Amino acid sequence: MRDAHTTPTVTNILDALAVEYSACGWTVRSSAIGLELVTGPTLCGIELPADLALDIHKFLRVHLLAGPVIELPTVPRRHIVLAATTGVSHNAMATIRDHGLIVHTSGARIPLPPTYLLTGPVRWFTAPMSRITLPPVVAVSAALRAVASPRWHGAESALAS
Repeated sequence: MRDAHTTPTVTNILDALAVEYSACGWTVRSSAIGLELVTGPTLCGIELPADLALDIHKFLRVHLLAGPVIELPTVPRRHIVLAATTGVSHNAMATIRDHGLIVHTSGARIPLPPTYLLTGPVRWFTAPMSRITLPPVVAVSAALRAVASPRWHGAESALAS
């Protein structure tokens, strides 16, 4: 039989995860439904449709710039790519916003796994590694421009055959 000191509780699990996330250099807050990442001067979240996020993630991975991606339990599926905002270019942000993507900045709160929203659990599509490096916003913007071009879709078709 387990005693109360060894049985993990939801609070203990959330506290442990908050410590892990904080070790990544992130500001993390508890809420009534789980954990939230607070964006700030060096970190933002770029929310986009899952299919576009997959293409952007492939592009960033090939260029060794892929970072953590959060999967939201929405219909249709949406992902949040975490990115570094240090030295961010106004053109990069404009490109991202011009494509209709949502940029969470300046104190916005992003749900972190294992937060449970009304539509289901928040999950990692790509979980943070022990030595986390976020892709710069400029790289995400470049990836967006690349995957939005007709050449990207032609290259994807050629790879599939």
